[in-house]
Amino acid sequence: MEHALVTGASRGIGRAIALMLAESGAHVQAVSRNAQPKETGENAFGLIHQVTADVGDRQALSQAVDLSVREYGPLHKVVANAGICKRAAIGDEDADEIWDMTLRVNLTGAYNTIRAAYPHLAPGARIVVVSSALGKEGRETYAAYSASKHGLLGMVRSLTLELAPEGFCINAVCPGWVDTDMAAGDIMETSRRSGDSADDIRKQACSQIPLGRFVQPDEVASLVMWLLSDEASAITGQAYNISGGQLVS
Repeated sequence: MEHALVTGASRGIGRAIALMLAESGAHVQAVSRNAQPKETGENAFGLIHQVTADVGDRQALSQAVDLSVREYGPLHKVVANAGICKRAAIGDEDADEIWDMTLRVNLTGAYNTIRAAYPHLAPGARIVVVSSALGKEGRETYAAYSASKHGLLGMVRSLTLELAPEGFCINAVCPGWVDTDMAAGDIMETSRRSGDSADDIRKQACSQIPLGRFVQPDEVASLVMWLLSDEASAITGQAYNISGGQLVS
């Protein structure tokens, strides 16, 4: 049985990925800061093992991965998905706090995940990092988030050169607007800052997407599953957009 690690697995994209992996027959180590995710592994054939850990805590994450490997064997698939979206203008009082927090979770957290997994990778293992469309462009008040997601792409491109000679593939996905709790929270924050209603903010966002709608978590998970599959065995070092046609570089 394949062994998979997914961070940020309690909701949204991470939850969708964990469930798809379990449904494919993999044993999934589902890491999140929340002890109780929306669905337990029992809904996916009992193959999801929930672990509470902060990806920003290198020691705690390494210990969790080590324990899982001792019980379930080497890692075949790793998905560094955990992330937060906090916003601040450069002059805001909490800008420094948001910068430090965002980079700790989004960028250092992904590094910690791969660093903890690396000694335990099975031959031919695959790694996928969840970045963002804002990993390829910028947006006002999103400096910390965008910087963290840009950093992930630089990390993936560099690690590709280290891991490819060992037979490991690493890629990134760059979602645009995805229909998740995080996106809903971001819309509410935009509403608070602008004074426009949340419905109007969402409609405005959809108007800029050629498909006219948000991406669904399962759609991102399907792309991740393909990159983790043998069908993508010749693909590494890439960053795939999944944004409903919204232009990103």
